[in-house]
Amino acid sequence: MRIDTHHARLPLRIGEAAHLRDARDTRLTSLRGIAWVTIDGDRRDIVLEPGDSFVVDSDARVVVYPLRAGQALELATLGGARALGLEAGEFRPGCLADLIALPFSGSSSTATEAVVNFSGAIITTVIDGQSV
Repeated sequence: MRIDTHHARLPLRIGEAAHLRDARDTRLTSLRGIAWVTIDGDRRDIVLEPGDSFVVDSDARVVVYPLRAGQALELATLGGARALGLEAGEFRPGCLADLIALPFSGSSSTATEAVVNFSGAIITTVIDGQSV
């Protein structure tokens, strides 16, 4: 499908993806939900939250994929480590792990929800086992 218009909406459900070609200079905006944007040959993972925008800066194929909140956190931790072939991104013995400590009020139903919705000061940061 080819869309030639200044403003187009592509509603995507979880599990669907939009594959865009010739998208350089196209502005992608998440209106609702979280969108993961990946560009062929580009090491960046672009995650758009509602209201966030990204202007495509490449001629390569672009894939836009809607995410659940927990999937965005997994991409930032386990997903990145797996893509690099590292035993990292998990908090378990023998695994490289960087971590942060956040205050928790108990109002979130899961730890993932608490991290995704967090805004405020981080209490502690540990990188390679050292407090920084």
